[in-house]
Amino acid sequence: MSAPPFSVPYPCLVADVGGTNARFAILTGPDAALSPMLRRDTGSEADFARTTLRAIEEGGFPRPRSLLLAVAGPPVGKRAELSNTAVAGGRLTVDGDALAASLGLEQGLLFND
Repeated sequence: MSAPPFSVPYPCLVADVGGTNARFAILTGPDAALSPMLRRDTGSEADFARTTLRAIEEGGFPRPRSLLLAVAGPPVGKRAELSNTAVAGGRLTVDGDALAASLGLEQGLLFND
């Protein structure tokens, strides 16, 4: 049996960030079931790292070591501007480096949903 083409350190935070809602869940291991989803308003905070930290706390999730993040906007490098989410001062930007630093991540993947 060959190794999987992609692996992540667990626990892995999985998030789908749309224009209105961001949905978060945690995956604690390769054979574990995905936790129930936690929903937060996407534009509830101007700093998406803060939104993510609050979701981890509210969901009672263990601190993630990695993150898979699907966003409603095309990533450019390690950042994505959400095409239809406004916050004070402009559109919401998800900054992969800032998010990784805030969460102390070992690995992350930011992609367009």
